[in-house]
Amino acid sequence: MSERNEFFEKFKQGLQECIDFENGDKTKGRETIRSIPEPQYFPSDITQLRKSLNMTQKGMATVLGVSTRTVEAWETGRSHPKGTATRMLYLIENDNSIVQRLLE
Repeated sequence: MSERNEFFEKFKQGLQECIDFENGDKTKGRETIRSIPEPQYFPSDITQLRKSLNMTQKGMATVLGVSTRTVEAWETGRSHPKGTATRMLYLIENDNSIVQRLLE
């Protein structure tokens, strides 16, 4: 059996196990639910991060996929980042090379 056929067969078997699991056969797999703590960012944190990246509010908004007004609201404390935005801020804060990859 070629590598391609073997891969396809294993993939097909995995999909069938997923279907069986979803239909109630818990012997076919396992389910793991993890909660991901959401980092909290204060206005000064966001401003400091943006400035450390030498970015404007518009540039930060572009990277995060939000409006410039949203970044402005975060930095003034009128609103706070949530969900995906906080995770993106966390990733950028811990590896600012992500910014360059997002801008490519």
